[in-house]
Amino acid sequence: MARVSDRLRSAYRLGVQGIWILLLVSIPVTSFPPLVDLVGGTPVAPLAMVPLAGLILFWLIPALLRGRGLPLLALSFLFFLVIVVISAAAGLGLGILPLRGAGVLGRELRALFTLALGAGFYLTAALLPEGHQGLRRALRFISIGGLLTLLWAAVQSGVVMTGGEDVPQAFVNLHRLIASRDLVPDRLTGMAFEPSWFGDQLVTFYLPLWVGAVLTRTSAWSSSRRGWWVEALLGVVGLVALLLTRSRISYLSLTLAFGLLGLYGVWQAAGWIQRRLAARGGRAGRVPARAFKGVMVLLFVSLASAALVGAAWAYSRVDPRMVRMFQTFDRLAEVRAYYPNEVAYEVANRVAFAERVAYWQAGMATFADHPLLGVGLGNSGFFIESNLPGYAYRLTEIKDLRSGAFAGLPNPKNLWVRLLAETGVVGFAAFLSWWVMTGVTAVVLWRRSRGLLRLLGLAGVLGLMAAVGEGFSLDTFALPHMWILVGLVARASVTRDLSEPPAPGYPV
Repeated sequence: MARVSDRLRSAYRLGVQGIWILLLVSIPVTSFPPLVDLVGGTPVAPLAMVPLAGLILFWLIPALLRGRGLPLLALSFLFFLVIVVISAAAGLGLGILPLRGAGVLGRELRALFTLALGAGFYLTAALLPEGHQGLRRALRFISIGGLLTLLWAAVQSGVVMTGGEDVPQAFVNLHRLIASRDLVPDRLTGMAFEPSWFGDQLVTFYLPLWVGAVLTRTSAWSSSRRGWWVEALLGVVGLVALLLTRSRISYLSLTLAFGLLGLYGVWQAAGWIQRRLAARGGRAGRVPARAFKGVMVLLFVSLASAALVGAAWAYSRVDPRMVRMFQTFDRLAEVRAYYPNEVAYEVANRVAFAERVAYWQAGMATFADHPLLGVGLGNSGFFIESNLPGYAYRLTEIKDLRSGAFAGLPNPKNLWVRLLAETGVVGFAAFLSWWVMTGVTAVVLWRRSRGLLRLLGLAGVLGLMAAVGEGFSLDTFALPHMWILVGLVARASVTRDLSEPPAPGYPV
């Protein structure tokens, strides 16, 4: 009987690990066609939700019932979930009328379901990996999933981006098995719904992990400090793929993450140089450390800004939207003359961004009317049309929205605005507190740990910073990649650093 019990436990553990592996490998598929129909037509239908359902039923719930402890970071996230539920309950009492066939209860249930998906991904990643070996295994299969989407992107670059309109129908049909949206002729989509989603995966998840491995000289594939060449190769290919997505927000998000990392590096390097100069004596060594660091940082910012302008100009050779941006700067006096009170909107319109700005302003107007708890998760779409600025009614997308050509309700298209509009200042503060705590924990792991824990710390820092930028374009909670990364950071925070005793203040 004991042998049978041991075999069953072993089979159970193997089954859980197998499902976990399927989840990690399937992360790149964000809009799996059979699931799109199942969840009501929304494009946010990641394939990873299928293995996630198995893990929740057969591992996560039983583990919590058996008393498995949660990391402190997870507890702060659960507090945010409580605020969201309270906000949703308050939203039901606002008397919001149905609009375009959508009712308040249905919208809230749908939004709460997407957030529950995100919570499931997060808690699974924060609880399931066991020790360093569990974290190493997770990172390996994450890279395998990333490799698969890069291989598919490479095939796309050879077939779609060079084929113009003559893409073989067989190839289109094959892609329709992976994503619910057809390929974009001149942009890479990987296995995601659209190019910007693929860019989001790269800058907030895969590239932080691969670049983090290179910078920390740590690999999930080898315990040797020379094994990081695997992640280096993946990182280079990932950067090329990111370039071919032509996702402007992803470019900016990556620039934000690595720009801040560069600032930190320059600050540290300036301190080291100043100490060396002080040790040698002379006039240069008597310069105050903070003044020397400040000059180095200003020099870095100046050079980086010039490089960004040059990169934008070079990119304008291939992207018409960037061409219009430079033309708009040249014609700024003309814009001021014709649109004296709407200069910002007209500039945004000329670079194909005005609709987003209009939605953001409408979302902020909704927040201004319901500042404490917001209008309830999923309900901001009921208020957007009535809160649009006057300029927006001249935009094609807004005209389609008002005429009924736009199916369904709009959304703020901005995570931060959505949080303010739908959960109010209370929910936003709760989410921001968890976000900042996760970021601080990632910094501690990066600066005070070794090996995989340091890798995850640096990856968490880069991913969270990039996600700040990506939040200005995406507002869904259901995409798994960012939840998995912050979940692994939470798991790493309670995994002991084997290379040295815990430093004071180290989260255990």
